[in-house]
Amino acid sequence: MNRNLQFPILPAAMGTTAVWPCLFSVCVACFGTSSATEPQTVCVVEDHRIHECSGLAFSRLHPNAVWMHNDSGDVPRMFLVGFDGRTRCICRLQQADAVDWEDMCAFDSNRTPWLLIADVGDNSVSRSRNRHPCTLYLLPEPDRLTAARGSVAWNVRVQFEYADGPHNCEGVAVDPVHGDILLLTKESPDRAGLYRLPLNVNAPHQNLTAERIADLPVPFATGLDLSSDGRLLAAVTLWDGWLIRRKNDRSHWQDVLTAPLQRLSLPIRRQGEAVCFSPDNRSLLLHSEHPGQPLWKLPLDDIPDDSSAH
Repeated sequence: MNRNLQFPILPAAMGTTAVWPCLFSVCVACFGTSSATEPQTVCVVEDHRIHECSGLAFSRLHPNAVWMHNDSGDVPRMFLVGFDGRTRCICRLQQADAVDWEDMCAFDSNRTPWLLIADVGDNSVSRSRNRHPCTLYLLPEPDRLTAARGSVAWNVRVQFEYADGPHNCEGVAVDPVHGDILLLTKESPDRAGLYRLPLNVNAPHQNLTAERIADLPVPFATGLDLSSDGRLLAAVTLWDGWLIRRKNDRSHWQDVLTAPLQRLSLPIRRQGEAVCFSPDNRSLLLHSEHPGQPLWKLPLDDIPDDSSAH
């Protein structure tokens, strides 16, 4: 985090509702210029069982489709939704809990498409290895829709805690460059951070500790994704988004995040909590909680690289 940034101290009487929009405005002023690229509506998701979407991943195997899952309160299942807005498939994850599923992502390992589902939400900041441990489920993406109907099994389960104590988290991504799982905490900008876990798809049961690698002052992040080439990291909030560019293919995020973040102007979403890159990394897809919400596409080609000016 840029230690020179000064966040305002606001009177307690203003209340939470007033404070955080003001603080968000300060973040916008500090971190960059919004893009002029116009978002596009891909479809409206028809399935009202998808009523609290908090995770989104572009399918590597099924054209023009995304995987989605609900937030807490649902069973451990994911939906494959086509760009026509219709559900193609529902997969229930065997031998899995759904304490508070908050994000998912797609990645490749040994030329095989995988999915990662993150049960990492912790609004009470109390999860630990002994009490509802934060859990990641990793599995190869289901390739046959007929076989995927009903239930699928995970190949890897990672249970973890944070080295510095519990955090609420709603953003997860896989870094293909360094083989890391990245976690972005949902906290105020002066506390939010990026954490890492080693990615290992060969050990079925893992108990790990997530280490903080960088401050990342995105205010109350609700989603995270990394482009398949590892060059672009996108984080979203209920209001807006942020783009971080890795100029050097091998650079580490703790070095990249010393540069200013680039703000993205996102479409107005009812409660935006889900984001993913398209397979060609030229656009972002966005979705929201509540049933019957649009699936948005934000092209990135025309967005200038603000970081080049710094």
